[in-house]
Amino acid sequence: IYILLAQVVVKDVPASLSATWTSVGAAASLSIAAIVSGQRLPVEALPPAALLGAATVLSFVALYAAIARIGSSRTSVATMFEPVVTVLLSALILSERLTWRIGIGAALIVSALPLLAATGHRDDVPPPPDTL
Repeated sequence: IYILLAQVVVKDVPASLSATWTSVGAAASLSIAAIVSGQRLPVEALPPAALLGAATVLSFVALYAAIARIGSSRTSVATMFEPVVTVLLSALILSERLTWRIGIGAALIVSALPLLAATGHRDDVPPPPDTL
């Protein structure tokens, strides 16, 4: 639903601006939740937290740019590649085991991406219907 709504709501907004405001909103809401629940972020965690924030902005820029270029349905399928990358990075960085079941699931996800790319570009999004 989020990706579908993003295609309509931020249609004429640059991906970088949409990503920045999305990240700022997430940071603000998480900060409020942390304050209300009494949780604190140690000072030594601030540099990694800032790097994660920057990575979040870049991720949202890529997401909104993809929505603008290929539409919400194709973007949602392409985001299925995220678990594959996560599994591979967890094996490389955290030495987690890769099983056959994980490999087959990753292969199925990766096999859908060429089919997605072969379907061409999205049509323009029709305007929302007029309401009375």
